[in-house]
Amino acid sequence: YNCERGTIIHDHTAGTITNEAQRLRAYIPVSDGRLHDALQLSKWLITARDSSPPARLVLSGRIIEQAANWADLGVPQLIENCLSWAWARNKIAGDLANAGWHGVMRLPGGNGQSSSAEERELFLEARREIINEAGSQMRLRTFAVLSRLDWLVEQHAADTETGDYLRELQQRVANGPAVADWVDELRNELKVRNARAVRTRNALVHGGPLITAVAESVVDVLDSLSSQSLEWVIEGLAAERALPEVFADHGRRYADAIGRLREGGDPQVELSELLKLP
Repeated sequence: YNCERGTIIHDHTAGTITNEAQRLRAYIPVSDGRLHDALQLSKWLITARDSSPPARLVLSGRIIEQAANWADLGVPQLIENCLSWAWARNKIAGDLANAGWHGVMRLPGGNGQSSSAEERELFLEARREIINEAGSQMRLRTFAVLSRLDWLVEQHAADTETGDYLRELQQRVANGPAVADWVDELRNELKVRNARAVRTRNALVHGGPLITAVAESVVDVLDSLSSQSLEWVIEGLAAERALPEVFADHGRRYADAIGRLREGGDPQVELSELLKLP
């Protein structure tokens, strides 16, 4: 189960459009130039995921530049004040989902041939609670993982790969300040990765050497940031709100939540309600 790949493939842009279909119907045929452009960029972004990394890198960078213009921000400010928070949140959600998947599927009861009836029942109960298998797509209930993390830790020995991973995650969400430190670490990681992505994209745009392996290593960063920015643009236009206000509100919501965590807030409350873990 590859969480980073899953995050990109199952981005929320299309879902946002679907959820806002009734409101958007009033704009069809689309007369708002920004909405038309955002929908077009969203379509291109999805289609481009079948293209080469360099092409995706150039398009994603262009989307971020356009979103920054709509939000009345410079690109660095857009990423630092708004998108970096969402990126960190998505990484946390991805780690929780990954931990939930391996923590459940590697329970002793996962093997119906060798497990006891009691182990099998514990496995099936945990699987029903943590893994949503309804519909065509299997999804991890990340809040359920957070709620059952201590229990999952107890089920796996510390000297196993799964047990070690679960214990590391347990420490990261042990209390509010620990989560806030984790978010800081992730946002700093994004700065490094985004700077590398920007340098690579600039080299491509200005005729520099084409090193596909480098583009492959950084394209997911700009893809994720551009997808998030488009989601907020479409959300704001559908709600008939000023886009600078929309982006500012998102940035403020994340910053406020991390501030409460830093002051000792409950990780389960903040991560589930304010950071919107599913």
